[in-house]
Amino acid sequence: AQDAAFLAQNQLTRVDGQARPVSPGVKKASGAGDAAPGRRSVRLMAVGDVLIHDSVRKSAMKPGGGFDFAPSFEVVAPIIKQADLAVANLESQVAGAERKFSGYPNFNAPDELVTALKDAGFTAVTVANNHSLDRGWPGLAASLATVGAAGLDYVGAYASPEDKAARLVLTHNGVRIAMLAYTYGLNGRAFPAKDEDWKLGIIDIDLIWKDMAAARAQGADFMVVTLHFGEEYWRKPNAYQKSVVEKLLAGGPEPGMEAPDVILGHHPHVVQPFVLIPPANEREPAKAIIWSLGNFISSQPFPWTYYGLILDIRLTLEADGRRVVGPVRLIPTYCHKGLRDGARLFQVIPLDMAAERPEDFGVAKSQAAKLGRDFTEIAAHLLSMEPPKTPVLASQFPAAAQAAASQNSSGLISSQAPAAASQNRSDRQFSPDFQPPKTLQAPALPPPASQAPFIPGAAASEGFDGAASRN
Repeated sequence: AQDAAFLAQNQLTRVDGQARPVSPGVKKASGAGDAAPGRRSVRLMAVGDVLIHDSVRKSAMKPGGGFDFAPSFEVVAPIIKQADLAVANLESQVAGAERKFSGYPNFNAPDELVTALKDAGFTAVTVANNHSLDRGWPGLAASLATVGAAGLDYVGAYASPEDKAARLVLTHNGVRIAMLAYTYGLNGRAFPAKDEDWKLGIIDIDLIWKDMAAARAQGADFMVVTLHFGEEYWRKPNAYQKSVVEKLLAGGPEPGMEAPDVILGHHPHVVQPFVLIPPANEREPAKAIIWSLGNFISSQPFPWTYYGLILDIRLTLEADGRRVVGPVRLIPTYCHKGLRDGARLFQVIPLDMAAERPEDFGVAKSQAAKLGRDFTEIAAHLLSMEPPKTPVLASQFPAAAQAAASQNSSGLISSQAPAAASQNRSDRQFSPDFQPPKTLQAPALPPPASQAPFIPGAAASEGFDGAASRN
């Protein structure tokens, strides 16, 4: 099981205890946690699916022509801007007006979308997902050009083998991070030929290890792998997700090929649990897994699809060469379908802020009560799973395996099978007089239903990056 003391070191009080947003214009705290001589670190943030349905696109139309998506991200932008590397899953092509704008099932959004993402603080997008070929290979090439012209890095699909080689490793603050992205499929469209596997990342264990080896040869310090996989609308990972992750955690086919340090999942359109595997020793970092980051922005109306997650994690190179993954905080978000000046607005808001200050965002009080209940349910849900099982984990992560041995005679770390109740698509019911707690602390895992679970909040807190809370 996850070690409660280890997890406690990675928790923060929620939104500085008052659910206040970060002040607009605050500078990101790059290097604030690098006080020790020779220490270098990167603050990585990741969000889930950017799905521009027709209603989202139409809400961004300007009266005089063109589009403006900036209002959709203005509340979370000060948070994202604190990151050194911030990545979103771009699930809508930006292939130009000449290919016609559309939403589901074949997405193509205006160029202004990626400009707004850049202005909100994002530095990169993953483009390997089941909608990568919604406008065919020419549309994907056009999208990559649009993303690049906006000043964003892209990962998961590439214009050429040389383009891929140049983008395998992203360097920030002197820390080299391999950012790799793969998808389970392309909505029935053909995969790239084997000799053209550079075009688009498909989930293939051999390809992933090959890319990781190439990134390591370029001097990558950390490996971040994003996987577009899972069952849509299921709140727990399915057998396929577990199988892929277990194979990656088992280590590569060659000696010394370590597992990825961070695994970012998306595609289910709902938030799935987070797992932090404690480090085996002082030389190896922890391993962080988020099974699904949910939706960042969309107009999907199904239960739990209007919620997403900002994963905020620090990756540090100590002066003595040690690599450190963490601390970590998880910020649930809510895509609110509201009005501004009489016009429709889809806006991403930290979930607890929407629940506690509904009047600031045009959220109805009745809806705010439900958001508060859902916040606490998501907090418990995020920490509801143990690390994935794999025979190699017992040797790779002996500390974690030893902790689990008393509960598992085989000595393996086993994951909880998703119960039928956790896979249904209906909302969980809570008492109508429930009020979300102001501060949530980390319990032992899994959290008992009667105990308020931890969830960190949206503002920077002392101890995370060495800087005081900013309001």
